[in-house]
Amino acid sequence: MPAAAEPADERNSFTGYAPPAPTGRPWGGPGAPYKPAADQRTDIPVTASDQRDFECLLIDIQDAFGREDYARLRQLTTPEIMSYLSEELSQNATRGLRNGVTNTRLLDAEVSEAWREASGEYATIAMRYESRDVMLDRASGAIKDMALGNITETLEYWTFVRGGNGLWKLSAIQET
Repeated sequence: MPAAAEPADERNSFTGYAPPAPTGRPWGGPGAPYKPAADQRTDIPVTASDQRDFECLLIDIQDAFGREDYARLRQLTTPEIMSYLSEELSQNATRGLRNGVTNTRLLDAEVSEAWREASGEYATIAMRYESRDVMLDRASGAIKDMALGNITETLEYWTFVRGGNGLWKLSAIQET
């Protein structure tokens, strides 16, 4: 799934915060020390529960995208990112294709930044994951490009937002 939108540039001031060192894969790997980027700043902690939520969202969103499940994507994303995903799905359908995304697995993840604004809490996470991403013919289900059928590794920055209901939603994806 290609990049859809970049995180907003307008952000509050950040205080220097280093989240607790990851305890195991995929958040930094086993025993890996936490190494914040030089420009990393946060004003809210990202908890182990948040980390599990982000991993589940990655897998659920990729799965819903691959199944063209618009209803599920609407539940997991903000309206802005949903418009990008819908547009991509529509373009594929117009060309007679379906983007099958399966076997998504988070390999590594690091908090890039996390902050609070009046509209909610935000967290940008560097997500390194693997998946099988194929373009299929809508009519026959045949793979249109055999090279795409391999498991590939992707690194993207996913920004999540959490509103008053306490649930995280995907609000932006930025390719590296």
